[in-house]
Amino acid sequence: HELTEDCKIVLYTSLLDQPDVDLKLQPEVHEKGERRVCNLAFVLKDSDLVQNVIKRLPDDQLSKFGIAPDEDAETLIQKKLEKLNGGLRYNGWILVWVASQNEGGLSAAERNLVKLSPSLLFSSAVKHAMFVDHRFPVTPNTDDIHFLVDETHRPPRPQRAVYRQDADGKKNKYILPAEPERRAGLLVAPLKRKLTNKKDEVPVPSSQHLNAYEASKFMIVELGGDPNAHQDASIKKQREFYERIAQYLNKDDMRCAYEPIYKYQLRHWIRSRWIVHDLKLHEAKRLRCEWYEEHNAWENELDQMSFVHVMAKRELVRRYVNEEPDDHKKSDPLEELREMTDIFEWHSILDRKDEQVHQVYDQAVLRVPDHMDSNNAEERFASVEKAQDQKHGLQLSVRIMSERVMMQARKVWAERHKVKKRK
Repeated sequence: HELTEDCKIVLYTSLLDQPDVDLKLQPEVHEKGERRVCNLAFVLKDSDLVQNVIKRLPDDQLSKFGIAPDEDAETLIQKKLEKLNGGLRYNGWILVWVASQNEGGLSAAERNLVKLSPSLLFSSAVKHAMFVDHRFPVTPNTDDIHFLVDETHRPPRPQRAVYRQDADGKKNKYILPAEPERRAGLLVAPLKRKLTNKKDEVPVPSSQHLNAYEASKFMIVELGGDPNAHQDASIKKQREFYERIAQYLNKDDMRCAYEPIYKYQLRHWIRSRWIVHDLKLHEAKRLRCEWYEEHNAWENELDQMSFVHVMAKRELVRRYVNEEPDDHKKSDPLEELREMTDIFEWHSILDRKDEQVHQVYDQAVLRVPDHMDSNNAEERFASVEKAQDQKHGLQLSVRIMSERVMMQARKVWAERHKVKKRK
């Protein structure tokens, strides 16, 4: 808490499950100003990394921490471990070491807490915390971190017209409805759909449905494992449990003819090697707790599998409570929409009725026929939207940000910040 009292953004990593591994990521260090980001690394107290760092500290620096260098060797090490915790920087990270209460090291639940539910680890002044896996190939720089934090918020958007050319080169006009303000309690990347890390491998298209078994193989690749090897028993048990939920809940047998049909769907497949947490949203905290508890129940490394279930369950409850169009009425969105808006990357995390009315965005889009006058079309659309009586409040979401949208948004963000610097 003390280390982050003056920080609004924290970048952190964890080596609590890797006591013998060195910390290779090297973040930028900014002590003051708007660009300041606090960099924390959680490590085991008895790890090789901690032992090597405290041994290398020169004797003339020990007095700053109230340590006398002439103590006997064992006492000196104990005092260093006691007083240097949170006071040393290594490769740009402030090291925070954690003592294990058990001989076998920290439990899986204790290790998972740092990554999935970090709210209580930092000062109340911290607004956003970005976790990055210590095995991640690239260290996010300060601009990367500020960009991703900015992308957790989207101001409201007015109704607008967008033009797109079809495959035949014909120019079509679409009228997109107004969008509410959005805040993402979590910002993550979609699951990388590749069975190897080879650059020339063509990934499975994001539009293609994945079942739990297929997705688990992609997750194992992310962790550096062999997707064709025999899966751990807990992973097999977990995915089969989720698949059985779908078999029971999605059945039409014994269902009333007038009962709306909402299906349990595993579709929020993510990568979790980096996560941006909004620490100020209460609903985001509830989501993190659900994710953390679900993941601990299965005792394996695939936290992405637990996440997809939590989101599927919340989506099911939300659709029932808000009486959204069921799966019979719900139409497939226009494929062109994915090129015109990022609405499909924002997934509501409210699982109860709220002031927010969930907007069925893809059904509110109007494609203007060639023979219609543009002004008349927009007036017609406005009257339809008014008749639907849709409220545009704050929508709380999880944002699963695709690489395509991220690259486009980064260019816009960079230009905007260039203008700010000139001013």
